[in-house]
Amino acid sequence: MAETAVKHPAKPKVQRPVRSANVPPGLAKWMDGVDRNVPGPHWRDYESEIRTTIKDYDRNLRGVAGYRSPDFSLMKAIIWAENDPGDPSWNRRPMQIGNSGDPGLRDVLRPNGAGKIIVPAQWQERLSASATSNPQDNIRAAIGYVLVVASQSDLRTVVEPGAPIFEIEAAKGDTLDAIARHYGSTTDHLRRLNGSSALRPHQKVKVQKAKVMRVIFGWDTIDKKLLKDKYNRKAGAHYEEKVQYILDYIKIYP
Repeated sequence: MAETAVKHPAKPKVQRPVRSANVPPGLAKWMDGVDRNVPGPHWRDYESEIRTTIKDYDRNLRGVAGYRSPDFSLMKAIIWAENDPGDPSWNRRPMQIGNSGDPGLRDVLRPNGAGKIIVPAQWQERLSASATSNPQDNIRAAIGYVLVVASQSDLRTVVEPGAPIFEIEAAKGDTLDAIARHYGSTTDHLRRLNGSSALRPHQKVKVQKAKVMRVIFGWDTIDKKLLKDKYNRKAGAHYEEKVQYILDYIKIYP
């Protein structure tokens, strides 16, 4: 009986993003390195962590005007544009935030910065301790930093929710500064309520509890240009091209 040859299925052909004809040598070398790893065993690394982190930020910032959820593909592209599976930091700092000389983690955790609004309160202390060693926390800190640099914020006087306006009688020597400190308000807010800074003895002064706090009043679009100009200002001339190359791969291997 004649032997029948066993036919093995053909190995699927790997697809690559189209490169322009004039890619600089340094960028081409970087692209070659990506090509060796994609698709591969690490291509899906950290996808679930990115998605979970975005959902957590969405919940935390649900009430902030103008907030829009960060794009998953763009956040994944940051990892591959700045790191590769062969680097030891891949398993500890996949998004590279917290590296020596990097201001990102410091800015996220700044005491009176936008990060105090953006980063969930339960993460604040944890990120300061483990963002450079725990990959999930590194991703949390890095996406938080993307949101920090995209946010437009300022210190403003905010009235405590439901705080009533009441009146007191000014004594000799009273100032709005002293009254604000005593009643837990701000001088600017009392000035707005009363229309003047000058006080006379026995004058009726309107008072309402308020405090100065960081307020986010707008957001820049989170795109490749923002990442280059604000998120990774030391990334070099081809950062946007690197991010786009990874985005092109994500379209091929979603």
